[in-house]
Amino acid sequence: MPTDSGLLGLLLSPYESQVQPPSPDGSAAPGAGNATSLLPVLTTDPPTPIEGQAWIKQPEGQLRIHSNGRTQVFIPLASQSMLAPMIEIDQYISFVTTLMLSVVVSFQLPVVMMILGWTGLIDPKFLSKYRRHCVFTCFVLGAILTPADPLSMFALAIPLWGLYELGLLVMRMGYRKKADKGGEPA
Repeated sequence: MPTDSGLLGLLLSPYESQVQPPSPDGSAAPGAGNATSLLPVLTTDPPTPIEGQAWIKQPEGQLRIHSNGRTQVFIPLASQSMLAPMIEIDQYISFVTTLMLSVVVSFQLPVVMMILGWTGLIDPKFLSKYRRHCVFTCFVLGAILTPADPLSMFALAIPLWGLYELGLLVMRMGYRKKADKGGEPA
């Protein structure tokens, strides 16, 4: 039965052995071979570890095993909960800022298209002729501006395509109104 009844003891119970682990200086502990124990928790690495010796180094909370003449860190452990955050605050802020700006800019697409239609700088027929290129561009932008998963790409690309179609519809209405007033669009 593990002496530590917490989560760490539960997770390390498969590492229990019938042999007492060596002391930090590498020598065998007194009474070795007759007791069941967990991996030792040490504050410093043993000065001369023996081949196959394993220990947990605190306060870093790392499982270290000495093999092939060198000490290797196999499992970084968190001291309290065994969970460690995998994302840093600067990465999170960068992600949220990029995603927010891309959504804000994409929702301005119908407004920009409406203004271009009213001023007559772009003909709606021209934009509807190159609709396939726009759909491809929407999906490329969706892939660039979102994380690397298809669901996020579709979550941005499909509304962006819908906004393009809405902008094209509004542009046609604005372009027709200007054409109906009798004058050619400028």
